[in-house]
Amino acid sequence: MTKQNPKQKRKSINGKGTGPWSGVIRMLAQLRDRGVDLVSLCPIRVGDGSNTSFWHDVWKGDQPLASSIPRIYALDMHQNVSIKERFLVGWSVASLRRLPRGGIEQTQWDVFSALVQDLQLHSYPDRLGWSMDVSDYFSVASARHHIDNALLITGGGETGWNNWVPIKLNIFIWRLWLRSIPTRENLSHRGILINSIMCPICSNSVESIDYLFADCNQIRDIRFRVAVWWDVQIPMQLSVDSIMSWSQFTGLRGGQRKAFEAVIITTFWCLWNCRNASIFGSLMPRKSLLFDLVVQMCFFWISNRCNRAKLGWTNWLHNPVSACKML
Repeated sequence: MTKQNPKQKRKSINGKGTGPWSGVIRMLAQLRDRGVDLVSLCPIRVGDGSNTSFWHDVWKGDQPLASSIPRIYALDMHQNVSIKERFLVGWSVASLRRLPRGGIEQTQWDVFSALVQDLQLHSYPDRLGWSMDVSDYFSVASARHHIDNALLITGGGETGWNNWVPIKLNIFIWRLWLRSIPTRENLSHRGILINSIMCPICSNSVESIDYLFADCNQIRDIRFRVAVWWDVQIPMQLSVDSIMSWSQFTGLRGGQRKAFEAVIITTFWCLWNCRNASIFGSLMPRKSLLFDLVVQMCFFWISNRCNRAKLGWTNWLHNPVSACKML
């Protein structure tokens, strides 16, 4: 990327207008407001110095010289020149309005003198570097990778697709990983006005994702019933993430593990449906029946979606690990 004339740059940096570059400038400003400053990743590489402002561009250090040594800038008689033009003027005190008077002025003059001693100009033009690539040249791929890493939300791990439950449940779990399901707390953060942000099931705390699925005391016992049913240990630290990865620490393998994952997914789904029924339904759902509903739905889905499944209802009900041994 070749630098444009510094005067032209200062005229266009406000991004006003309707041309394509105005849109680019506005986009850069929007990204900066969200914490992604692409301009700071494009350091100036000084060539012949003709397109870089000596005082107003950031070409040495992390701020313009007009800001880092403001006393010398105020004394300089050549404030709006390029590096090349300032180089031709020279670095002696004759270029100042008066001699530095000691103290901070003398200190900044010493900094200025040390800085320009090592300055060398070249025959090639100034350009912008790109600190996100070892080649030091801008690429769309590296810029997009940087923006995606900064802005895209991750759920803290990878999600697996379980084809023993319906597609809508897999999509729901994916959105749960991303923390994007419309709990009352999420709706409030998005600026949506709602009557209350308290948990609709117990009304004891704000309805966050972790509270609804891990901490709500009205439906917490369903996880204990699942653990007893499958004869597995409950995660030490209860959270959405730990419950989702529960199957990894049970010692189950193959079809048994996949069936247990289906049970976890179905449990999340039933809890969400219970929550929605509490808000939008005419009758309050019976929370005591949630576990029975999970058992029935999982049996139906696995029996019909797994080609090798020959589950017996009695065996599934009393010993699911044994029932899934041949899956």
